[in-house]
Amino acid sequence: MPSSCQDDGQGRQRQPRLLLLLFAVTMRALLLSSYSLISTYYPQYIKKEPYNQKRPSELTGYVLSAFSPTFVLGSLIAGHYVLRSHGSKFCLVTGLFVAGAAWLIFAALEYVTEWRYFLAFSIVLRVAIGLGVASADVASFSLVAASYPEKIGVVAGLMELTWTLGNMIGPPFGGSLYDWMGFAMPAGVTGILLLLFSLVAIFLPTGNSSQPSHTSNQTVYVSTKQFFGQIFRLWPILSLASTYIYTIALAFPQATLSDFLHTKYNFSPKDVGVVLLVGTVPSILATPVVGRLCDIVHPRLFTPIGVIMAAAGGFFLVSFGHVIELQYLAQISIGFGGAFTYCPAYTDLNNELCKRLEKDKLDENTTGKLYSVFVIFGNLGRVTGSAAGGASVDYLGFGEATILWGIIGTSFGVVYLLIFALSRAC
Repeated sequence: MPSSCQDDGQGRQRQPRLLLLLFAVTMRALLLSSYSLISTYYPQYIKKEPYNQKRPSELTGYVLSAFSPTFVLGSLIAGHYVLRSHGSKFCLVTGLFVAGAAWLIFAALEYVTEWRYFLAFSIVLRVAIGLGVASADVASFSLVAASYPEKIGVVAGLMELTWTLGNMIGPPFGGSLYDWMGFAMPAGVTGILLLLFSLVAIFLPTGNSSQPSHTSNQTVYVSTKQFFGQIFRLWPILSLASTYIYTIALAFPQATLSDFLHTKYNFSPKDVGVVLLVGTVPSILATPVVGRLCDIVHPRLFTPIGVIMAAAGGFFLVSFGHVIELQYLAQISIGFGGAFTYCPAYTDLNNELCKRLEKDKLDENTTGKLYSVFVIFGNLGRVTGSAAGGASVDYLGFGEATILWGIIGTSFGVVYLLIFALSRAC
C-alpha cells in the first residue's frame, strides 16, 4: 500500500512537468521562428513598387539583426531581474503577448507605402518582437531545466531542437504564406498563434516554485556578481564563443541566400524556404542523441566538431552558389553542426558552474541567468551573421564573403580542438 501511494505521488509529480515540457517544445518552435520568418520574402518585397530598393540583402540583414540586440537585452533583463522578482510564468505570459501583438502590427505594414516609414516601423517592431521572444524564451527554458535537473543534457538538446526547428520552419512557413496571401499573412498568423499560446500559458502548471532556494543543500541561489565571476573563465568563454560562431553560420544564409537564389535561379520565397528547411532533418535526428551523450561523456568532445561542421556548411559550401545541390548539402552540415555545438556548449556551461559551486543542480533563477548569457552570445552571432554578413556580400561578392567567414569559423573550431586535446594530455 505505501508503495502504491508513492507511485501515485510520483506520477502526479511527473504530470505537471510533462505538460510543461510538451507546451515548451511546441510553443518555442513557433516563438523562435520569429527571427527567420521574414528572411525569404522581405528582400523580394522591398525590391518591388513602391520601395524599389537596390540593396535588399544588406537592408534585410539590418531588419533581421534588429531582433537580436533587443533579444539580448530582453534575455539579460528577464534572466537576471524579472525572473527573480515576478516569476517565470509572468515572463512567459507577457513575452508571448508582446511578441504576438507586435507581429499583428507588423502585418499592417503593407499599408505603409513611404519607404522611410516602412523601414523604421519594420525595425521598431522587430525590436518589440525581440523583447517579447526573449522573455518567453528565458522563462520557458528555466522552467523546463529546473524541472529536469537530472537530465540537463537532454533538456538542452530538446531546447536546441526547438530553436533549430523555429529557425528552419520560419523561412518556408513565411515564404509559403507570402506566396499564398501576400505580405500580411505570415506576420498575422504568427501573431494570432502567439496570443493563443499566451492565454494557455496563464493556466500552465509549472511544477516547481520560481522562488530561489537559499537553504537547500542541493540547490543554491547565486548572486549576479558571483555568477559572472564563475562565467568568465577559459572553458565557459570557449563554450560561449562556440555558440557565437555557430549562430553566425546559421544566420548568414538566412540574410543572404534568398536574394542570391532569387537573382540567379529565380527561386520564389517558398523555394528558398525549402532549401533552408533541409537542415532541420539532421538536427532533429542528431540533437536528442547528442543531448543524451552529453549526460554520459564529456560534452567538450563534441563542441569543436560542431563548430567546424557549421562553418564548413554555412560558408564553404554556400560559396559554391552556382551548384544548387551544394546548397542543400550546406544546410545539412549546418544542421549537424548545430546539434554538435549548442547542446554540448550549454551542458558544459551548466556542469562547470555546478562544479565550481560544488552543488548538484542550479535553482530556477540561476538557470535563467545562465541561459540568458548563453542567449546573448548566440544573438551576437545572429547580429554578425545577418548585418555584417549581408553587408559583406553586397560589397565583396557572395563567393568571396562566404569564404572569408568560413576561414574565421573553421579556424576557431580547430583552435578549440587543440586546446581540448592539450588539456586532456596534461
